[in-house]
Amino acid sequence: MSVPQKAPAGRYAYIDVLRGLAALFVVYQHTAEITPAPGVHVNPLENSLIEFFTRTIGVGETGVCIFLMISGFVVPFSLFRYQSAPIKNFIAHRFFRLYPAYWLSIPLALVFVSWRLGMQDYGQPPGWQISWQMVVANLSMLQSFLGFDDIMGQYWTLALELVFYGACILLFAAGYLQSFKAIMLFLLCMLALQMVCRIIPGVDKDTLELVISFRYLDFMFFGLLYRKWLLEADKKAGKQAALILMLAFLTFGALPHLRNFVNGDPAALRVQASHLAAVCIFVVCTRFYQPSNAVGIFLGKISYSIYLFHPVVFYPLFFFWFQSSGLRSYPHSFITLSMLATIAVSYGIYRIVEQPFIELGRKLFPGGETWNRRRGAQGMHAK
Repeated sequence: MSVPQKAPAGRYAYIDVLRGLAALFVVYQHTAEITPAPGVHVNPLENSLIEFFTRTIGVGETGVCIFLMISGFVVPFSLFRYQSAPIKNFIAHRFFRLYPAYWLSIPLALVFVSWRLGMQDYGQPPGWQISWQMVVANLSMLQSFLGFDDIMGQYWTLALELVFYGACILLFAAGYLQSFKAIMLFLLCMLALQMVCRIIPGVDKDTLELVISFRYLDFMFFGLLYRKWLLEADKKAGKQAALILMLAFLTFGALPHLRNFVNGDPAALRVQASHLAAVCIFVVCTRFYQPSNAVGIFLGKISYSIYLFHPVVFYPLFFFWFQSSGLRSYPHSFITLSMLATIAVSYGIYRIVEQPFIELGRKLFPGGETWNRRRGAQGMHAK
């Protein structure tokens, strides 16, 4: 395998490219889903593309899965890069990385998205309302655990990220962050919790859905062990990563879905197809191809803002322009414009909010960061 090409500031270029690709997948899914309109003829080619990418495969789910594997590949190893107070510095740097841009997205969502409250195309049930308690809960990024809905649908993955960070901190503090046995025990406990919540009377639907979302942790820990195999040539870690991946697919109910597929439900394996596509893209782009280009690296750097703010861009574009335009038969014109506008907005937010607060976090909590090559993957060259 060739030596990985790196982007500036010690980042792996192919990881940034993957981030950018995953972000565009999510944008495509969400923008394409709202374009069909009753009585409007969509040209057959574009209709087939939307049908395949949003319903047969589900590129949004693919993008989310890629993001989660990247988190496992990158984030846990940042705990090893500090010479002092690693947990404190890890928490502080993650806070300054995630929360400022996230907090900005909430008022923008209230202004540019939530005026469609109750509309099914927004993905919320009729009568759905936003209260000040919900807004306050959303500021924590843990609203799902507090019994409140997400103001924007994509927020659910951020709560999952925090669960993953918490698990990594606990494993790191105990000295088992890279222990396959400890990771597998944790994931099996999460699986057991899901089963218990399914059979205990009185567990409400929202709580059950929250617990079920923990199955995505499998992909994050797959990324952790996969990194050990890829960057440290740890063959044992490669086999362990494969076992975690098998657990992930079994956890998502592959066998029952396969049965439904055989019985004539063509959409039964959509989730598995999305995850399989994500794993294939992730492995190919880290092990074999390792793409490195300026556009991909740029999109990767602003991918968090793309993920957070794309609804703030495409909903106004749809309702104030595309819905009444003469291009309704050509939805990819709207999708393309939404992507370009989202990239422009996201770059501005990255420069004004993300980048300054990331630097502020590093100044306030320097932590004696080190990039010692002797420590191999634990020196973490990716951010």
